[in-house]
Amino acid sequence: MKLRFLATLLVFLSAPFGFAEGGTTNDFENWIRERAASWPMIELTHGDIPYAKIQTLPRDMKTSEREGKFYSGFRFRTPSWLDGPMLWLYGVREPVTERSEGFSWFVVSEKPQEEKLSLYFSREGAKRCTYFLKRCPGYQSFVYQSVPRDYLKPEATYIVWMAMPTDKVPDAPFAVTFGSKRGRGEYGLLPTGPPDTGPNNAYKTTDTVPEPIQDALDRAFEVSQKSGIPDALKIMDAAMDAHIQAGSRFRDQWETVWREAQLRSGREHPEWDAALYEWLQNECIKVDAKQLATSSAVNACSALSTIHQYGRAWATLGPFFDQMSRRKMSCDPTVYPDLGPAFEKLPEVRHRRFPMESEIWILSFGNEGWPLTTREMPAGFGSIMRHLSSFDRRAGHWKAAIERSLWVCEWVDRGLAKFEPDAAWYSNRAIIPSVLEEIGLYELADEEQGKLMASERADIYDGRAKVEAEHERIKISVRLGTARTEDLARLDALYQKEKNNIYQHRSAWEGVELTKAKVLLALDRADEAREILTRLAAEPYQMSARFTLLKLRLEAGESDGLEAGLLALLEDARKDGDKLFEIRLYRLYSSYLLKNGRFAEALAMQEEAVRLTRSFDLIGHLPETLAELAVVRARCGDAKGSQEAALDARSAATSRDWLPARLLDEVDALLKGISADSVPAPSPSEDENTADLQPEAALVISLAGKPAKGRATVSNPGQTSLRGAIGFSGMPVDASWNAEAAEARVKVGVEGSRLLQDILLGPGQYATIDLEASETVEPGELAIIWRHESGSRQTSTWTFEEGESGVESAVIDAGSFIANPFYSVPIHHHFQALDAALECAALRIRSSAPARIELYDAENRLVLVDANGNGDLSETGDAILHDADTDGMADISLKDGQAGFRIQCFPAEGSLAEPMKVIVESRFEGAWEEFAIDTIKPAAKR
Repeated sequence: MKLRFLATLLVFLSAPFGFAEGGTTNDFENWIRERAASWPMIELTHGDIPYAKIQTLPRDMKTSEREGKFYSGFRFRTPSWLDGPMLWLYGVREPVTERSEGFSWFVVSEKPQEEKLSLYFSREGAKRCTYFLKRCPGYQSFVYQSVPRDYLKPEATYIVWMAMPTDKVPDAPFAVTFGSKRGRGEYGLLPTGPPDTGPNNAYKTTDTVPEPIQDALDRAFEVSQKSGIPDALKIMDAAMDAHIQAGSRFRDQWETVWREAQLRSGREHPEWDAALYEWLQNECIKVDAKQLATSSAVNACSALSTIHQYGRAWATLGPFFDQMSRRKMSCDPTVYPDLGPAFEKLPEVRHRRFPMESEIWILSFGNEGWPLTTREMPAGFGSIMRHLSSFDRRAGHWKAAIERSLWVCEWVDRGLAKFEPDAAWYSNRAIIPSVLEEIGLYELADEEQGKLMASERADIYDGRAKVEAEHERIKISVRLGTARTEDLARLDALYQKEKNNIYQHRSAWEGVELTKAKVLLALDRADEAREILTRLAAEPYQMSARFTLLKLRLEAGESDGLEAGLLALLEDARKDGDKLFEIRLYRLYSSYLLKNGRFAEALAMQEEAVRLTRSFDLIGHLPETLAELAVVRARCGDAKGSQEAALDARSAATSRDWLPARLLDEVDALLKGISADSVPAPSPSEDENTADLQPEAALVISLAGKPAKGRATVSNPGQTSLRGAIGFSGMPVDASWNAEAAEARVKVGVEGSRLLQDILLGPGQYATIDLEASETVEPGELAIIWRHESGSRQTSTWTFEEGESGVESAVIDAGSFIANPFYSVPIHHHFQALDAALECAALRIRSSAPARIELYDAENRLVLVDANGNGDLSETGDAILHDADTDGMADISLKDGQAGFRIQCFPAEGSLAEPMKVIVESRFEGAWEEFAIDTIKPAAKR
């Protein structure tokens, strides 16, 4: 954003408005000088800190007529220390799109001088100039102008004249300052808006010399270790306020704090590191330093993610979202025009016509309040988009993550990245193969790692990117079953490179060691592998090593402490916020339960693994996960269910012609383990005829003019199939059954079918019962009845009421709940907004006792995670994974102002000793309001 570039450009853009008359004759200038002797001499001074005083011409001032124009104006005197250009502006009532006919102005010296003056000027709309808009209501734009230092002389008087087509004195407010450090210190900034890089000496209000910010940081760090971070940040609040009041340059203080977090105390103390970066961004927001607030998001988001506070990390991206919104650009890469497949072997990822710069000029303010414009992407664009890709991955939006990376790489390729473009390219390009590995497309991931290694770009961090790529290719070879003995020597060399690289963390070289252990396992050298894994797994953060060691022990037939190890690993994975890792744990836990004869539990775990695999769209893992389900169902004695899962597995492996043939081979290998002899007769149990119909009771509040909706479920928690019927009593209904989808559709208030017969639920399966009452249905009560073929019955009672403001409720019987962190209680709801045009709704959930809360939308996509159920998503393990309006709050997307959603509640150990309330709140007019209150009852004897 160069001032010279701006001024030269805008002199052309402003031509339609008015003009600054140059090259005037000596006769005219002398005429002006004569009249100006009676014009006011304005005082150059501060107005409201930090701005220059806004002034106006006296209303009783007389104008002078010459050749049909009427002249008036003011005089000002330059200071003795003159060291910069004169800067001034005046307000215009018309918007920037309208011209002001017959108005002109210029600057002349009180005494003739040889220097000729060329003026550059521009006009800007007032809408984005917060201070000007506040102090000059009714003025929709302003003209700003610079008088070069070379033309001005110290301690000299100059005249600004204004010409109008009538004898009316111009009522335009104006202000004058000088473009230098001393100029803004003595006279203030142009009254436009706060500088993009924060306060400076124009903000000075005291002569008190503040404590150096580094000394305050040293004190704050000591306090953070003794009495906590909140007390430490109070020291920083006072220190920064003192520096602003003393007129210190905010950017200097910002850089000092940034270095402290990046290179000093923050390097060894991650919580302090995150707190400093977050505090620094909040300080930027407080003083409206937009550029620095956006730059701060790069490190604040990274630091908070490191300590697993993903909700707070997401919130730090707010200034970036604001900057993208100002540019009229979406952060979602999938909304841009489709130019065809980005990869031949993965056509679902699209190449798009991504914007490389803003289509409109973006206004900001320099150190003197001078308006600056740019069309560049916001500060930190490449790094913040990488953070967004990370959030995409955690939410299962892998297509968006890859397309976002392609966007940044194209932006870098076009030479638009200003800071470390090669590093930006490598870090974003590396996301692509990493995502492909996560979704199970190893062959394509290997190809993409090869492309990264072949790049001729400078790998400026001691070759870090290419070393990591070579390591990843060896990891992929293990997964593809092609690991070789020679890989061990390559890994040893990579280990040394990673450890000797000052830009790497220990997790990098320990990751190489983990891969070496996996290669050793692939080469049947289990003892050597176990030695490495045991050493690595001693560190709690080494979750992949812990997982691999548990899997090795399970395959070796060991059982001592295995289940406790799996439960502990799940708890740590949740603190880390890695839901994808949880899927691997569910699959491994299912294998453990199966080997220990706990068939019903194994089935529940494998069903959950399949649900999560579908939820995160892991297309390369789904076939194998379904094949494992077929095996578990077979062991449960559910031959029909096993056959269905096997068909689903083969279909998933061949559903796209570009999927690797390896997937079908893996499915067939698993299914070969199923034979008629391997399917035992189901073990009878006292609860074998018991289904689980939920909720036990529900209250549905319908909004006037809108249909009321609700969902019940009936599931089979056992290991034998259940056959029965679903009936209805009370309000009139018309019910239909879709056996393939296992769902009932029930129109409430319509006379029709009241009985759905021959409903078959295999082990671990469930059916949904979706209720919809039209807007004209009278309030009433409806009973849903599950009747097993043996005659046993369960009832779910639904009450339909109407009202503009009511709180829905449901009662869930946790009789089938197992007190184990792998198990959860599902709760279904339907949200309705008063405004059908509303596109999303912010939700939060609180529980009356400790519980992990996960919210899924109608498409089974994860929306939020609240690790302890307190409704605050800023703590460890919390995550915001869907925020359509980027306001920092988790939300669900709506269609016609409504949407269904599901809560998965994981009560903490001991939380269900008493009934637990689960409170759903929605955001309305800036406040949280209760939308539904559910009760989970403790397990009851049946």
